Amino acid sequence: MAGQSPAHWVLNKHWSVTERPEVHWDRKGRLTGFIQTVKADTTTLEYRKSYRQTTGIMRLKHRLDGSWGRAAGSSAVPAPAPGAVGLSPTRNLLGLAVILTFELQLRP
Repeated sequence: MAGQSPAHWVLNKHWSVTERPEVHWDRKGRLTGFIQTVKADTTTLEYRKSYRQTTGIMRLKHRLDGSWGRAAGSSAVPAPAPGAVGLSPTRNLLGLAVILTFELQLRP
């Protein structure tokens, strides 16, 4: 069972913010392979600028993941012992994307 609730706010013609909280309950481990509940929140700050038929978009994203349950977690910490898997219940991710789009009209 899963759900999300995205919200998008346009601040002005160049800036916008998006918030997307979500939760996934994998009670039998069918999707992820582990019995767990995953909660995540993604926040995006976007700057958009157009010039003639070209648009430049810059996005800064932050995502916070949390995983709870038997054998749940992210392999983001050092292993507690040689050969063991170290799991952390939460993980942060920060990303930057630059997107360029070009619009052309082709005439036969």
